[in-house]
Amino acid sequence: MNLHSSLRIRLIVKRVSHPGVLSPSNIGMVTHALRQLGMLNVRDKRFLHILSDLLPPADLRSKANVFHCLACSVREQESVKIALTDTLQSLLFEIQCNLLLDVDDLSPTEAVLVMEGLVKLTPYCCTEQKLVSVLRSRVAALVGVVGDPVGLIGIARILVEAMQEPQPCSTDDLPAHGSNKLRIGHSEELREVCQVIGCRLDTFSKQDLITFLDAITLRIAPRVEKEVEGGDDDDFSVKTRHGRRVPADRAARHVPDECRDVLQQVLDRVRLLAPLLSSSQVSAWTHRLSQLGLQGHYAFTAVVQRLEDECLRSTMSASQLSTCVEALVKTLQQAHQDNRVNHADQPSIARVIVKLLESLLMNVEGSDTPHVDCSSYVLPALSVLLDEVSSARLKLPPLLVRRLFHFLYRHLGGLAPRERADLFCIVFMWGVAGVAPGHKGSNQHVACEKPREGGGECDVFSPSLWCSAIVRFIDSYNIVDAIQILNEVSAVVYAQTGNNEYGDSFITQPVLMQLHQQVQAMETKMSLVHTSHLVRYLCSMSKLGVRRKSDYYKVLTVVQQRELTEFERLRVLGVIARHQLLVPEFVSDTVSGIPQRTGSMQPQQKCLLLKFLGKARPNRFIRSPLHAPLELGTFLTEDELLEVPLLGAMCAFVGLVDLRQFANRTLGALLCGPLGESKSFADIRSAALLCEFVTALCRTERCLVPQQTLVTAIEAATKRLSSSRSFFVDVSEMVFWMRLLQAWDHMPAGGQATATEEVAPTVFTGALKKLFALAASIASARLVDIAESETLRPNTFLFSQIALCYQLGVVLPKEMTLRLSQNLDIKHLPRLLSSSRQVVNAAKTALCIASCAEDAAAAILHFVMRNFGSLSVQDHLVLGVELSEFLRQPSMGLGSKSVVRELHSMSVASMNDSSKCKKLSTQETMLGVHYGLIERH
Repeated sequence: MNLHSSLRIRLIVKRVSHPGVLSPSNIGMVTHALRQLGMLNVRDKRFLHILSDLLPPADLRSKANVFHCLACSVREQESVKIALTDTLQSLLFEIQCNLLLDVDDLSPTEAVLVMEGLVKLTPYCCTEQKLVSVLRSRVAALVGVVGDPVGLIGIARILVEAMQEPQPCSTDDLPAHGSNKLRIGHSEELREVCQVIGCRLDTFSKQDLITFLDAITLRIAPRVEKEVEGGDDDDFSVKTRHGRRVPADRAARHVPDECRDVLQQVLDRVRLLAPLLSSSQVSAWTHRLSQLGLQGHYAFTAVVQRLEDECLRSTMSASQLSTCVEALVKTLQQAHQDNRVNHADQPSIARVIVKLLESLLMNVEGSDTPHVDCSSYVLPALSVLLDEVSSARLKLPPLLVRRLFHFLYRHLGGLAPRERADLFCIVFMWGVAGVAPGHKGSNQHVACEKPREGGGECDVFSPSLWCSAIVRFIDSYNIVDAIQILNEVSAVVYAQTGNNEYGDSFITQPVLMQLHQQVQAMETKMSLVHTSHLVRYLCSMSKLGVRRKSDYYKVLTVVQQRELTEFERLRVLGVIARHQLLVPEFVSDTVSGIPQRTGSMQPQQKCLLLKFLGKARPNRFIRSPLHAPLELGTFLTEDELLEVPLLGAMCAFVGLVDLRQFANRTLGALLCGPLGESKSFADIRSAALLCEFVTALCRTERCLVPQQTLVTAIEAATKRLSSSRSFFVDVSEMVFWMRLLQAWDHMPAGGQATATEEVAPTVFTGALKKLFALAASIASARLVDIAESETLRPNTFLFSQIALCYQLGVVLPKEMTLRLSQNLDIKHLPRLLSSSRQVVNAAKTALCIASCAEDAAAAILHFVMRNFGSLSVQDHLVLGVELSEFLRQPSMGLGSKSVVRELHSMSVASMNDSSKCKKLSTQETMLGVHYGLIERH
């Protein structure tokens, strides 16, 4: 409808509301027209007064029409929880009183209209009960009188509507069980109507069958009882074309029990009439059978076969084609969840979907308003196809994919911002802008292969094309759009498949960072974003490598106020642990809720929780060496440990050691269970996890650790470290405890070391030396690159990098060491307090640069002394060991000597505090004794 026509209609409606325009003879027809146009306002007092004046002299047909239109509009516009206006209630009661006077003269069609109006008004307590009772008694009689299909369908619709409308409860007839009784229409009446309709189905046209199905379809599916007492299963089922019966709660859950027999008859007729159905009817039946869950019925197969007719598809509109695509895709999705569709039929359904898409594209390409069709039909069709295509269950011809996305790209400007965001997500999730996500190897099928032929205005398979489009419209996105694009694109581009298929991440990275900045600029609106999207946004920021912690804190401030699922809590905790964020309230709440959450968590989730908690270092909230809620049998049971895969077992073990749970029997159970029997770690791709696992094994009591397991883990870590992309992060934990690892083989076992004698000590020593030699060579090369970089600026990351190289024994030329020391951001040392490990690394860095930058080294060591109390006992141990090693060196600067010795004395004092020593493991205690930090008893 164009603007001129709609304006004329509004003027006509306005004129109708003036007195003298309408007459009693046309009032029924005008009211019906207003409702059809959506312009019948039941709160328009002036129009209601006009109706009140004109109704008394009007004929019975007009009164019935007006009452029906008003009742339907009331149900559409007014809430059942709010009382109607006095003017409206008065008019409704007036009409009902007039109808009651002439109730015996109502024709069957008029009676149906009035009955439907009464059903609509019942929840508002404004029905004339005498009129209700009179018409209710005529239901059975009307079935015998009405002969045309339209009348019968109307009666059935009234009875089904009556079953769904909420009924007001009064003190007079309140049922004992508290539910609402039906005022009009009972199951017996509906059953009788359906039996009559079943006998007269031959008189129903093809369109009447669709109308009848709509009439008996419930708006809301009723709750299905688990068991029907004394009932025969066949009475509550619909027979499929495969000869089996589909349970009613699945096949016909949207149809009342009384209608299921006639539904079977309707479906039989549809199967026979399928070759004669028009394009609109085929579309209607495809949609309805899919909605009712009847894809397994032979009627559905007959309708789908009709869609293979090219002549039929050529006559279908874009709306009908899009509707069919959506219904058939839903069918394929359900086919993978249950056996509702025969597996032999799935390929034919997929072929029909491809043909429908081709017809849809041909239809909209020649349209006068392609941008409207783009958003109304093509984009929704691609959205429902997403899962099937990305998982390679549905294969589309590359040329069709190219045409589809060319069409969408050409009309980007006509889409709404929300639709553009959906399209950009679909592009990457489909795998159009690169290789499909489902493609993980050269032998696996790619759902959307890149066509070999060139040509065309643009290459829709190019990530740069779509990245440019995202940037072009970046100012139009609201915060929800920006977060959606960022989440979906980063999830695909940075998918951790071990071998990232998207080699062009350098193209997407700047675009995603722009989106991130856009989101941060709208931080005041983050409270409007759904919790799950915010949690994913946190993970996307982590994948992007966002370093600015304030960006994370902005999101965490909102997330902490929300109710999180266990999965969401784990994801948030993972980000907190990875970036060393200080969120004590969240960590404390997680720790205190462990006893309540244990029963609802899967074993794998428990393992991840331990891993993330260990990296979050909640030392204040967890008692060591044993926290009772984490003990074996309370948190992880022995039966659950049998289900845990190797990766999960490693995470749990590392987490428990990081949490200083050295007396927890779960450690021994893990080493005897999923981590025992000389497990191979070749399938573990994470170099960081392997290095952390090696470190955790060496920190655990030696008598528990099979040396074969330790050696195998070291060899696997060496292999993964050679191809590490985040070297400094991967080896940080292992190098931090390097002195412990080197002394592990020389320290006596704390018990009967039967397991440790499986491998000769030289094998362990050789494997460890090989690992550290490789790490030292990589660290040296990386640090040289950093020192020679022209873009090197003062920063705090250098503290950890220099400390790591210092412990590995990397020696750089003095001028390089001097340049690195000059770029240490000493002005912002407090930033290191977010992690106690960084403070210890700062001390190691000071020892490294003491010979060439004595003043800087002294400033760093004084900073460490001031914050010595914030360190854990493990940090004191590692710091004391490094200071002891440094004090043994003869070439020590005089200026640093006194500070180092004072700091060393503080470490010794801390180590001999009995309350702190009990938080050390046996191996850690032996390390302290070995270096003279702890007195022998």
